[in-house]
Amino acid sequence: MTSVKAREPVGNKAPLAIVTGASSGIGAAVVARLWDRGYRVAMLARRAEVMQRIAGDHLDRGLAIVVPVDLADAEAVEATIKRLTVEHGDADLFVHCAGQGLYRSYVDHEMDDHERLMQINYFSAVQIIGRVLPAMLKRGDGAIINVSSIAARMGPWGHSAYAASKAALVALTQSLASEHRGSGVRFSYVLPGIIDTPFYQCSEMADVWPVVRHRAIATGVVADRIVRLLDRHRLELCVPRHYRMLDWLFALSPSLANLIVSFNSRPQKPSGAGVPSEPAPAVQLAESSAQRVHD
Repeated sequence: MTSVKAREPVGNKAPLAIVTGASSGIGAAVVARLWDRGYRVAMLARRAEVMQRIAGDHLDRGLAIVVPVDLADAEAVEATIKRLTVEHGDADLFVHCAGQGLYRSYVDHEMDDHERLMQINYFSAVQIIGRVLPAMLKRGDGAIINVSSIAARMGPWGHSAYAASKAALVALTQSLASEHRGSGVRFSYVLPGIIDTPFYQCSEMADVWPVVRHRAIATGVVADRIVRLLDRHRLELCVPRHYRMLDWLFALSPSLANLIVSFNSRPQKPSGAGVPSEPAPAVQLAESSAQRVHD
């Protein structure tokens, strides 16, 4: 497979990576690994003080750029990414780790829920890619990595808005890869399973976490696999690998795959507004890409 390397530093500037969701979860872990590779990293998230603590002395060394932004605000995203590229130059790498989830039945979703999750999980990536991709194409190198979710494969119970937004992210990445094959710019999407992130710290997922945490893998494991895409490119990365069994099952029988995913993701006893009081014993596929909130 083709190796995707960061371009050589220009003057005294290291190559620039933009990472969303950089204040916690997979995003923060990816940021740390990119510093190890010598990148300047623009850290996008809401909580500036948290990102500053994570950055530490990387700020003084010019390797960290703290960029507070609410990805739910489309106008703020547009203004922020424009200012970032003007002030710090063209990006060599974009990794979209931010994401927001919601665990409740479809009938208990409001339209605002769908719009918010689409903006954070999908449209913010569309906006940023639209700003950074032209320069990558002009140079003939660069990489764009979108962190989706295994929920994009087959929508679990309670994740109608979330799964739809993550599936959109996968389709976007696939189309970009088709359109720009041979351009030198590489596109990848990542399908994490159950990851130990702040996703489960929210009240709506608190009852699920005790059941699934023994299956969860550390954010560092996912981040290692993501960053490894820079050395060995692939369009799709599934973490952990055994979740690819869902593909084989779907090929055999989509109805059977749906039945199994439904059984393993629905609550045993719904409790008000579609929020579970007792989770099913194997909620294996209701998983956030990076974190419950996009900060």
